[in-house]
Amino acid sequence: MSPRTLGANGAGADGAVASALALDWDDLKIFQAAVRAGDYTTAARRLGMDRTTVGRRLARLEESLMHPLWEKSLTGYQPTSLGQNVLDAAARMEQAVDDLYRRLGLSESRVEGKIRLAGSAGITRFFGSPIEAFLRRNASVSIEYIGALNAIDAVVQRQADIGIAIAREIPADIDAWSLGPFHQSLYVDRENPGNERRIGWGHGVLLANPYPWALLNGGGNANYALEVDNLHAMHGAVRGGVGRAWLWSASADRDDRLLRLEEPLPERARAELWLVTRADILIEPAVAQLRAELLQSAEDAMCVGL
Repeated sequence: MSPRTLGANGAGADGAVASALALDWDDLKIFQAAVRAGDYTTAARRLGMDRTTVGRRLARLEESLMHPLWEKSLTGYQPTSLGQNVLDAAARMEQAVDDLYRRLGLSESRVEGKIRLAGSAGITRFFGSPIEAFLRRNASVSIEYIGALNAIDAVVQRQADIGIAIAREIPADIDAWSLGPFHQSLYVDRENPGNERRIGWGHGVLLANPYPWALLNGGGNANYALEVDNLHAMHGAVRGGVGRAWLWSASADRDDRLLRLEEPLPERARAELWLVTRADILIEPAVAQLRAELLQSAEDAMCVGL
């Protein structure tokens, strides 16, 4: 039996599709990649193809099925009911192949592709240890850090596959897992504890995150010696003696160059760290594996890589 074809019944297609119809497995993989990526351009890049070819192959798939696979929704194009049936069949085939590879002891070789990772105010830079370990074990995977200021927006807009978000509430239309609390305290360089200069957020960060955790380092009439757009840069600036700022306590407390000046924030100004992905699209195996490893190592991940 050839692994490249699949009967329409196996795809869960309805009576509108002839039972003798055979689907090309490569076309199924392209459709699966397009849904996972959220657009043809990203799918083409991941597949090593050009966008025109992706579009042509999906048009051919729709013609063979005599039914559209996409429909317009409020959040963009989504699979139709038949498209979802095709995706379900492709996922079952993919899982069967992955199971075979695991039995052969080749499971790691099946994890491949590019993962787009976003973090609110650049917080992903603090998760370098588990990410580096993941990449060492999976040579066929690469990670692209997305320069988004709000990780939830980046995931919802399909700019990122995984987001590490700082938030108190999570929208109902995405999947989210808690990584623990995001507490902040005021820190200064230990060698210059009297430094009164302040380090604050740039306008873009405050515009994307008008929340208590961000407003501690922005807003009001403070005269900032330096404005930055990510937590890693803010941490480094305090560590380098530029001034004082509210930092993420889980990482700052581990840095012996920093001195905590005040107690942690009151409960009303605290937030949570969340790992988020879209709930309405398929998750690629590499994305699912990185997500699982980040969840397992969340506590150890909170380290500073300066």
